[in-house]
Amino acid sequence: MTQSQVAGSFASSGLTQPFDQPDVSYFFPLMAEVERRLGYRPCFGALDVAFDAFYVHEYFHEAGGFAAVPWADRAEHRKQFDEEGRPLCAAGLGMPLKSIFLKKSHCLFPHRCGHYACPLCYPEITGRSCSIKHKN
Repeated sequence: MTQSQVAGSFASSGLTQPFDQPDVSYFFPLMAEVERRLGYRPCFGALDVAFDAFYVHEYFHEAGGFAAVPWADRAEHRKQFDEEGRPLCAAGLGMPLKSIFLKKSHCLFPHRCGHYACPLCYPEITGRSCSIKHKN
């Protein structure tokens, strides 16, 4: 195959860590090596399911592309949303954003998260009762 027949370019890089380190913890060092080899930040990435993390997708999105990563079966991926993009509560109601905070615990990288509230209580109390009698 001649150079003119190649449809794209690919870079491969590897990094080995001890078994007790999560795969996602070395994403940024791995991508630094890929960037060094390519001479630029790649727009697209194909990674295994261990790299299904918000910052992996964000990295490629900010470069103008996307990450092709299999969907990890985690509880946070099972959320459902209404037509306006609000997360649904257990009763199926779209919850409004109450506040934004910086999450620093139980994650590798601090990041902004939203705190969503019951639509029956926020931004004002509606007086309606919850159909599933949820404690919150």
